[in-house]
Amino acid sequence: MSLGRTIIISLSLALALLLAPRSFPIAQAVEKPITFTPEVVIPGTDFSGKPVTADSDLAGKYLRAIFIYFIWGVGILATVMVTFAGVKWVSAAGNPGAIKDARDMLNNAIIGVIIALTSVLLLRIINPQLVNIGLPDLGGVTGLALQSGVTEPCDSDLNIQCGTIKQIGMIKINASGVPDPKGTKEINRYCAGTICPFDGFQPTACSLTRDAKTGFFGLGGGCVKTVSVSGNLDPNTYGHNSSFNLGFPLKCGKIQPSVYGSLAGATCDNDQDKTSSCLIENQPQSITTSGTLKNMYCADDPTHF
Repeated sequence: MSLGRTIIISLSLALALLLAPRSFPIAQAVEKPITFTPEVVIPGTDFSGKPVTADSDLAGKYLRAIFIYFIWGVGILATVMVTFAGVKWVSAAGNPGAIKDARDMLNNAIIGVIIALTSVLLLRIINPQLVNIGLPDLGGVTGLALQSGVTEPCDSDLNIQCGTIKQIGMIKINASGVPDPKGTKEINRYCAGTICPFDGFQPTACSLTRDAKTGFFGLGGGCVKTVSVSGNLDPNTYGHNSSFNLGFPLKCGKIQPSVYGSLAGATCDNDQDKTSSCLIENQPQSITTSGTLKNMYCADDPTHF
């Protein structure tokens, strides 16, 4: 196989592997559109230097633009080779060896164009996974001990599961990492999901941590069926347990004393069927004078933020 054919075929197959699906799922959805200007421009495409809106299809669009750009490159290279082969053939002056070289070069250019235009189809026939280049759907970022930029619980109507965060914009922080409108550094701002399913007939609540310095949330114990309590509790009022089972349909954070062990409510007004948006912030909990748990509340309660 000649050098020209090797270059054309190798370049075409390599470029075909870059053709990814148009959609790349991402870990978090961005509600506020973000625009940027690509540093590596691709002439003749949407990435030619103009501002581009970042969305879930961005990676797929960028790879398709690269593919299309290099397909044009293959076409231009093939045109040059065909032209050069024609000149070589005309100037061969009847020399059989020179005519054969020119014919081979012409054939190589045509074969290269055909492969470039049918490369994706060929790879799909060989193995469809070869052109299924994409990112896994992570569904959210989980398992975080403390996530910088998680400023609040997500609204319950967003239906974001406990242990998952969702980007909701940007926030400025100062040199100490504390949110500050005059801060010099801007980071992603997230909300923390709080939706938990029932465990059989028992509700569960989302256990989160909250940093006292920054106010940022982190993942606590996930969806839990009990809440731990602190302090010297009167066993005649609250029972002999240091943890309360979650009960339904008690209001989130409310306590129902019992000689058999107290119940803590986990029900919020906007809860959907067999789910709860009640969250527990920084266990163990202390009991207020009004008989509620101090930092156990509904995600939609504005009095905590």
